[in-house]
Amino acid sequence: MTVLVLDRDVREAERIHELLEDRGHSCLIARDVEEAEWLLRVARIDALALGIEVRGRPALDWLEELCARRPAVAARTVVLTTRLLEPDEVRRIQTCGAGFLQQPVGFEELEYAIHHGAPGSARLRDEERPSAGRRQRPMRTPRRKAKPEGTAD
Repeated sequence: MTVLVLDRDVREAERIHELLEDRGHSCLIARDVEEAEWLLRVARIDALALGIEVRGRPALDWLEELCARRPAVAARTVVLTTRLLEPDEVRRIQTCGAGFLQQPVGFEELEYAIHHGAPGSARLRDEERPSAGRRQRPMRTPRRKAKPEGTAD
């Protein structure tokens, strides 16, 4: 699978590039939307790791345009964010079939999201998420110590 990485933060883009290539994925980095458009024309791109902040134009405007032209790539897009998203931003991402993850992101989470949808993706049910297999420990209520026989409450 070839993943295109587009993020305003060059170091984060390089980190994601390394994470993906270390696991055998082919990965390309674009510096801005214009370069990303060129790479989409000349290379076979299967998925996109898209920073919420990119150079050239607003990331979600570009994602919506990409969704109209290349819905398969848009559906394998993970929007990476360092901040909480507004409800309208979440809706726009999900309308494109994409998902979102909070940065910094680990490899397993990113790879799973690219292949199956990110936690913010409308196409991913709760039971399919990587964390679904991990159970939270149930809260325990404190036990009362047994009182010695013959004492009143």
